[in-house]
Amino acid sequence: MAENPIPDGPMQWHSDYIPYLDSLQGREDAFFFTRDDDQNRQKTWFEPKNLMTDECILARECSSHKKKMLQRAVRMYCIKDMREFKVDDSNKSIWRLVCKRKTQGCRWLLRGIVKPDGLWEITKFHPKHTCDMGQSRADHFNLDINMIAHVLLKHIEETPRMPIKTCISMVHSKYGKIISKRKGFLGHRHAFEMIFGTWESSFRALPGWDDVYGRYDIKLLIVVDMDANGSIFPLAFVITANESNETWGMFLTHLKTHVIKGRQGICVLSDSHKGILHNMRTLEGWQPPHVYHRYCLRHLKANLQKKFGNDT
Repeated sequence: MAENPIPDGPMQWHSDYIPYLDSLQGREDAFFFTRDDDQNRQKTWFEPKNLMTDECILARECSSHKKKMLQRAVRMYCIKDMREFKVDDSNKSIWRLVCKRKTQGCRWLLRGIVKPDGLWEITKFHPKHTCDMGQSRADHFNLDINMIAHVLLKHIEETPRMPIKTCISMVHSKYGKIISKRKGFLGHRHAFEMIFGTWESSFRALPGWDDVYGRYDIKLLIVVDMDANGSIFPLAFVITANESNETWGMFLTHLKTHVIKGRQGICVLSDSHKGILHNMRTLEGWQPPHVYHRYCLRHLKANLQKKFGNDT
């Protein structure tokens, strides 16, 4: 954190709670000092663009609007300092940390509390470590999935299938740490879900697509599966201009390439739409022993009732 004095000048806004605080409108993720030295104000602190070269300092009386910003700043500080901490106490009003090697007698300590005005402030901080770190690990205990996902967000949005190896390289460039493949995978997945949502949220949103039928001249083709608990979850879906041999052929081709792949013994239940039946007979790899096609009894019952009535 930079502590260089700011020259006196007009301010757009002044806080009654925080002496010498310039306007932070639109930047609720900012850290700032609140100390009054009777001569000048202190600079607002924003996250270092390059943790490897830029200064990163913590001190008592630093405040933030949100607990998660306080947590991120402390994590970055400890990664820069090549020290690790563990949470000793955490609730809605306090966040207390101790050195991960406290058993060695290390007195490093940081405590943040929420003030009456809603700001989180570092009220207690012993920055000196007395423990023996030994050889520094390539990874860092406090480099969590949220921090990894923060690095990957922009890139995942542009390239959702970005390789895990590339994710690991980007994290190393940002934090100077080589994370494991598992951390890279979890960070990639978290970033993906932050942008595109989870499978569960996507499935819950599917009923909203019911308006597609009748209102627009387009069709929704979807494939679902059932897990060991008997719950249904989506595998793939596509919106097409119509339901035909061509659209079902395209959909089933992509389904086989990206979902089924080389598996055998797959059972497919469907209605008797001509596009499905045609492609099941003609597309390569959609016949036994790869795929076994059966009719959905619910659709069969509905078709019989439609044709012969409920007296059948």
